[in-house]
Amino acid sequence: ALTFSLLLAAKYPNIQQELYDELHDVIDNEFKFDIHGLTKIPKLRAFVYESLRIFPPAPIGGVRQMLHDGFKIDARKYDGNVYDVPNKTVLSVNIYAIGQDPKNWIKDYDPLNNEQHKDVDMMKVHLDFWLDDNGLFTKKKNGDSFFAFHYGRRNCIGQSLAIREFIVVLAM
Repeated sequence: ALTFSLLLAAKYPNIQQELYDELHDVIDNEFKFDIHGLTKIPKLRAFVYESLRIFPPAPIGGVRQMLHDGFKIDARKYDGNVYDVPNKTVLSVNIYAIGQDPKNWIKDYDPLNNEQHKDVDMMKVHLDFWLDDNGLFTKKKNGDSFFAFHYGRRNCIGQSLAIREFIVVLAM
């Protein structure tokens, strides 16, 4: 994760400069990496989450076997089909595909008519996926599509520590 984030920072020097300027402004003022300090570096937090969206450390995850009666997956809004998933089926989550699919990240994205968003490159850094209208970091905007640490009851217990370590190392 750190390697790919440094690669992204090198690839986009304008974003690297924005992050440097943000850190320079807050570190001179007795910055602490607690919850209050983290609110002062929204762009760096957004960059960390964007790095994990573009290059998830575990691109496939959440492998589970269904141990009860099957169920249906209603995918009609995506491909017009309803899929039956029988008992004993092994399912996994393609975390990389979720991070690269614009319909998960762009409000009102229409996969059937994407003329409006035809120039969106999901391999580029989009800090706006994580920043609100006031420039503050928020996971509420796209947090449901972020699977780098899995999601829900079975998400990674060390997620908050890993993110903070990630931020500290990048800030250094």
